[in-house]
Amino acid sequence: MFEGYTFWIIVGVVGLIVLSGIRIAQEYQRAVIFRLGRFQAIRGPGLYYNIPLFEWQRLLDMRTVTVSVEPQETITKDSVTVKVNAVLWYRVVDPAKAILEVADFRAAVYQVALTSLRNIIGQHVLDEVLKERDKINDKLRLLVDKDTEPWGVMIGVSPPSPQAQTAMAPSPAATPNSPSRGVGILPAGSVGRQDAHPTAGNISLPSPVA
Repeated sequence: MFEGYTFWIIVGVVGLIVLSGIRIAQEYQRAVIFRLGRFQAIRGPGLYYNIPLFEWQRLLDMRTVTVSVEPQETITKDSVTVKVNAVLWYRVVDPAKAILEVADFRAAVYQVALTSLRNIIGQHVLDEVLKERDKINDKLRLLVDKDTEPWGVMIGVSPPSPQAQTAMAPSPAATPNSPSRGVGILPAGSVGRQDAHPTAGNISLPSPVA
């Protein structure tokens, strides 16, 4: 009698262990699978199976994530201070790289976006920021892609929120009898003089494709 109970107990324990390997990932999720510490595969979405006790996973969200960026002050090449209030978006395109190549891809893409935006503004004088928007957009895109491609993450900096964030600075050529020149971020996310057109200086990357 006792041996019969023992048999069914063993069967029940084995059955539970086997069933514990069943996993379900949502359509927007991917599982990075490790077997005995080594990368094994990408699984999901839907129903899949992990070998109990031998395989474990890191689940990633593949949807686009947006992050509000605190106002960032930077200086143009001709020493004019501007304040940029941007919105960052990022999306994982290669789950394996996002886990294996960088410790925390969320923090990494945030810092790369801020650094790239400040650097690209600092490489141009104010007039270039105002007049050569397409050229600056291309440089920003190449700079960001170069840094984030090894991480399997696509990121971009979209126009800021509607509230104006303005920083004023006098022109080096201004005199006591001449009006000073100021720059700022306009409600539509532009960078320009106070009397500039609202869309001047807009610097952004294209929105992600759904």
